[in-house]
Amino acid sequence: MIIELKSPKDVATDEADALSKKTYTQPKSFRLTPDDNESLQKIVKAVNRESRRKISETKVIQALIQIGTKTQPSKLIKALGEIL
Repeated sequence: MIIELKSPKDVATDEADALSKKTYTQPKSFRLTPDDNESLQKIVKAVNRESRRKISETKVIQALIQIGTKTQPSKLIKALGEIL
């Protein structure tokens, strides 16, 4: 059994690398149809009525992505069928 001992400096560097990788975001751009944009605006307004602080469109989209990761693929395919 081989145990690798790291110096505190190496551990700190590894942690800094891990943090920088987690916090880096890659910008993505996409187009919404006028109907999709209107739907997004309605969702944002509804969320902001319920929230104590202002929620941006970006945060709403991130929340929708989070919901999508927990949704069964068959439900997503059904939703896609409705919009295509």
